[in-house]
Amino acid sequence: MNPRALIGLGLALLLGGMALVTAALLPSLRDQSGLGFLGGAARDVGDGRPGELRTTSYPAGRHNLGDVHYREDPPMGGQHADFWQLCGVFDHPLWEEGVVHALEHGTVWIAHDPDLHADRVAELARILPDEGIMSPREGLPGDVVITVWNAQLALAEVDVEALEEFVDEYADGHTAPEPQGSCEAGLDVSEDGRAKLPTVGPDGTVAGWTA
Repeated sequence: MNPRALIGLGLALLLGGMALVTAALLPSLRDQSGLGFLGGAARDVGDGRPGELRTTSYPAGRHNLGDVHYREDPPMGGQHADFWQLCGVFDHPLWEEGVVHALEHGTVWIAHDPDLHADRVAELARILPDEGIMSPREGLPGDVVITVWNAQLALAEVDVEALEEFVDEYADGHTAPEPQGSCEAGLDVSEDGRAKLPTVGPDGTVAGWTA
């Protein structure tokens, strides 16, 4: 066999071996949330314990028409609904696929224990930035969890200073894939997926919301 043929055979074997290795590794690179090729799962920091900053590295998430099984609880990123959750303070749990879309826009989400005292809930509402969503949520590791895309802090009790520091650090949306977006003009959707539809006033602006 001549030298050129030997070189060609060597390259073919090398490329074939690389393809086999890649095919073997791809399943391990798929995130359980269905995001696709994540590559960021290995870069997680923290596990959601109260008082510990938790970060990960989701790129922009694909749209999904149904429910999503998220790796984190509460979620910090990944696949999400086509629409995003409306900004504001809510007294009911929200459909989190819509909340995650708002997080992709740079929104801050404050989730609190449904039994949290009203005075504490009022404190949280004062901390919430304009580009923010606040809602009660069952199953939190503490009284409150504050989340942006790729970063989250759980607290056993409401700690205003810690929450304000988190907002100061992350409310500019720099961890989000689409910080130029907004949670404005979104939908108010409860945990069971029921949306409140906008009522448009005579001037063309949203005058209210109806179930």
